[in-house]
Amino acid sequence: MITIPSRGYLDLDVGGQTIRLQGEGFRQGPVDFVVVGAQIRRWDDGAEVTESEREAILDHLLACAARQGLTIEID
Repeated sequence: MITIPSRGYLDLDVGGQTIRLQGEGFRQGPVDFVVVGAQIRRWDDGAEVTESEREAILDHLLACAARQGLTIEID
């Protein structure tokens, strides 16, 4: 599930773990949020994100966005 508490980040639940993804949210337009993929470095508990986890996070993000009717782009 995606929550967007701020224009500058969104929170994503990935199998019970949460990660905060940096980016920029837009109130109007074709895109709801642009995520900065290079900033995906640590889970909220401080553990480092591996490259394979980063790919899985982005896949999960896009799948959740589609289910929630959000348009997300990765920068």
